[in-house]
Amino acid sequence: MYLSSNPRIPVSTDQNLRLKGYGMNPETRLLEQARCFDLTALGDIYDCYSPGVFRYAIRLLGETDLAEECVAETFSRFLKALHNGGGPKDYLQAYLYQVAHHWITDYYRRQPLPDLPLDEAFANDQDDPAKTAVENIDRERVRAALLLLTPEQRQVVVLKYLEGWENEAVAALLEKPLGSIKSLQHRALEAQRRMLLPAREENVSGRKAYE
Repeated sequence: MYLSSNPRIPVSTDQNLRLKGYGMNPETRLLEQARCFDLTALGDIYDCYSPGVFRYAIRLLGETDLAEECVAETFSRFLKALHNGGGPKDYLQAYLYQVAHHWITDYYRRQPLPDLPLDEAFANDQDDPAKTAVENIDRERVRAALLLLTPEQRQVVVLKYLEGWENEAVAALLEKPLGSIKSLQHRALEAQRRMLLPAREENVSGRKAYE
């Protein structure tokens, strides 16, 4: 497993702070030390990248226990690869996401699709109980629309719109041409639009009834 180009993955402020002490090319320096099984470097790698891997996993797997298992297996496979003289030559963050991606894909091959938790981006705080009830119905329809997507479409939606990745990074992770990613993205959005548009029109009528 090797990425031939550097996918531009968003880096959080916390990650930047953790990596600051590793110079101009922190991932390269971290990997150099990790290959020597430097415990500080290995701990920094886990502390820096495990939150993002967990967030990616929970959005696709829907259960905390499964997401934690995915994170544990991701870093276990990373350590085994280093021990065997393999692992990433660079682009560490993308490599870890790719390991998690393969674990999740293997899981889906063995299991039925789970119910997915809604991201906070879909939440809408309302003081009015009647309006809150309408919004809750809307969120349930969003969840149902996500479940109608294929696993690949769902991964594209999560990475592009919830994780904020660029299409090139999504293509590198999923190991697909950029055109295929754009096509998956288009079909996913069309599927959600077809389901959610009638529901939103219905909810607009419902909101007016409460006004």
